[in-house]
Amino acid sequence: MLNGKEEVDYISRRNSMEIPERYARRIADASTYKDVESLIRLITEKRYMEIGVKLSKKIELYQKSWDQMDSLFFTRLTRLTNMSIQFENYYCVVSAFHTGISNWGGNKIARHYDEDPLKMRRTTAHELIISHIFAYMHKKHRELTNHIIWQLAEVYAFAVIGLDKVMTGFWPWDKIAVAVDHDYPELVPLQNKLNDVAIKGPFEKYITEGTKILLS
Repeated sequence: MLNGKEEVDYISRRNSMEIPERYARRIADASTYKDVESLIRLITEKRYMEIGVKLSKKIELYQKSWDQMDSLFFTRLTRLTNMSIQFENYYCVVSAFHTGISNWGGNKIARHYDEDPLKMRRTTAHELIISHIFAYMHKKHRELTNHIIWQLAEVYAFAVIGLDKVMTGFWPWDKIAVAVDHDYPELVPLQNKLNDVAIKGPFEKYITEGTKILLS
């Protein structure tokens, strides 16, 4: 969970393309969330007024698209990580702002409303993989910090959704292999080192080798 200046920075960084520049600057320059709380409420209310009908329709279309691959995706994720899915149900909040969020081990993610119902699958899967890996690590590797787990989870998700032959079958129109043009350029060197072991497995070997690199 973020708070204070970290939360303000996060909001500004992830949404600078959607929030008017004059507002984005005020948010970025704020010292605490409280300093811009009323402004963010104004922006949020305006956005929901603008997209209300579209948002409801996208929820329906996203669900219909995901249902076509739901059980197959979770079956594959279970096999890759050798750990069963931890929740009977997962929930996707269709967000008016955020591209993608995982709550790190829980059963809720968020995805942006303004995407093609088919093309949204890849990033939705990415966020679910992040949550699953956090659940795995909190059970089997409690000695590791959340920051280390996050790095391992992100790199693994990027590798699997771009290179695993079963996973890529869920979005065959997407020809990008391992994405490197993303919000975390600091992870690219780690991706280059771990992509092969992420795909070859087993998963625990990936965790071992990745942890060794991050702690060296």
